[in-house]
Amino acid sequence: MKFKIVAYDISKDSLREAVADVLKNYGFIRLQYSVFNGIIPQSKMKDLIRELEDLTKNEQASIAIFELCEKCQKNMFEILSFGETIDSEETQNNEQPKPKEEKPSSPPPPEKGKGVMVI
Repeated sequence: MKFKIVAYDISKDSLREAVADVLKNYGFIRLQYSVFNGIIPQSKMKDLIRELEDLTKNEQASIAIFELCEKCQKNMFEILSFGETIDSEETQNNEQPKPKEEKPSSPPPPEKGKGVMVI
């Protein structure tokens, strides 16, 4: 399985939401409003591409799927920010906020990928 990044530019709201739903159904995770990433078996890529092509047929849409090579996957990093909330009882009692729980580390990168595919 190879790590993929999918980015799209679609102005029609209903089509944009439909593309996002398809990507989520294939296990992709939203990074930004129109950017997803995920790991998908090569055998499922043809199905994904076909489904996206069927959705966007006769519509104005641009979808790019990037496959990361092994070197790129090793150099990839992600910065996550989780807003910290403070319980109102803690602030009223002048207690220190509880430390943020550690998030589990990301899994190792998948096997070697290559090239860039643009739909």
